Amino acid sequence: MSLTVISNRGPYTPERDSDGTLRWKPPAGGLTAALTPIVERQGGRWVAWADAEPDVKSVDLPQEEARFTLDRVSLSDEEVERYYTGLSNGAIWPVSHGLSNLVTLSEADWRVYRQVNARFAEATSLHEDATVWVQDYQLALVPNLLRRASSRARVGFFWHIPWMPYSMMRVLPWLDEVTRGILGADLVGFHTEEYAHDFVRAALALPGVTRTEGGVRFEGRDVRVEAHPISVDAREIMALAESEEVRETARTLQGTLGGSRVLLGVDRMDYTKGIPERLEAFEVLLERREDLRGEVTLVQFAVPGREGLEEYRALRERVEHLVGRINGRFGTSLWSPVRFVAHGASLSELVAHYLVTDVMLVTPLRDGMNLVAKEFACASKRGVLLLSTFAGASEELQDALPCHPYSPDHLADALEAALALPEEEREARMTRLREHVRTHDVHAWAQGFLSRLAEITS
Repeated sequence: MSLTVISNRGPYTPERDSDGTLRWKPPAGGLTAALTPIVERQGGRWVAWADAEPDVKSVDLPQEEARFTLDRVSLSDEEVERYYTGLSNGAIWPVSHGLSNLVTLSEADWRVYRQVNARFAEATSLHEDATVWVQDYQLALVPNLLRRASSRARVGFFWHIPWMPYSMMRVLPWLDEVTRGILGADLVGFHTEEYAHDFVRAALALPGVTRTEGGVRFEGRDVRVEAHPISVDAREIMALAESEEVRETARTLQGTLGGSRVLLGVDRMDYTKGIPERLEAFEVLLERREDLRGEVTLVQFAVPGREGLEEYRALRERVEHLVGRINGRFGTSLWSPVRFVAHGASLSELVAHYLVTDVMLVTPLRDGMNLVAKEFACASKRGVLLLSTFAGASEELQDALPCHPYSPDHLADALEAALALPEEEREARMTRLREHVRTHDVHAWAQGFLSRLAEITS
């Protein structure tokens, strides 16, 4: 089976050496890192935005031993601003996370979004037995454009963020067209049954769409709508956790933290991740428990992102203010309550942090899945995973401690409970979590989705 993946971001990033030689750097994380091994194993093509070195239209990757071809779609600055920053992240993203107060709606953005989706579809070579897997909300119109170009192609689509109830998604004026675009696929995937159910409800609002046992019937075709929760490369993370290099980094980290117990947050700087609420809960905990002052440190990674949007600049300022306030109130010459890291880290660095962590804080206000929770489950043997009930991962990871992220008092209660959990129970919970992720890793996710797509189109 020849596979073509279509995504906004590409799997490799071009960088030039000091002598001008062009190198292609493999992905460090996220969706592209999850999909790259699958495409490299199967071969085929990948269509993505040429966000750097736009003159390179096509390249065989990896450079050392080519296994697939990357076809690159060049976009102008205005197209990026309207399609990506404007419509995708200024409208679809907040609507899909239930944050209608942050939505920016622009007909000009919508027109460019449609044009760019058409460009991605046109860049995709289709043949009789083609299997195409379209990824995420930036390219929601592509499946139906491909369907109109080839009625025989196998088309899968995966929506990686939440899909809210119909009454909330209707804030998007173009919801019907987005839904029609997705319904061009043979198989539509979501991370949870709840999101899949809510999408079916939106599809049934379209004229002529009827419900079927596994999805809906649209324009004379059966479209399956299913939950396929994404995961991580469990084997890679477990191997890193056992490596002497990572363990040595973890020992060094523990030393720099002065032996205090560690709370860890690893997030993009995004208003859906609940970073301010987490900081406020930590502040409440320190107010309540004088005995924890100097004994517990919160390490918070906050990777910058989407700085072009005012909401993100305001979020960064709020987070920095809270960090300063907490450290000013409770810090001493020997202890800073919050260690704020405003940049990303490699997977090996993160695994080292997971190894020294007592409580992992995955407390988004809303999240499609959250792979940090699964990374931690693979790496840690002694920690506690504190997991928001509003994260898609909570549907799977039943041995995490659940928490409500919106209330600082409730979240502080959960932090206290996590810190007090007996060692035997911590280890038992982590053993079960690790085994679940090991047997439901990213390779099982991709193979499961593609196998279902082949089955329903055979």
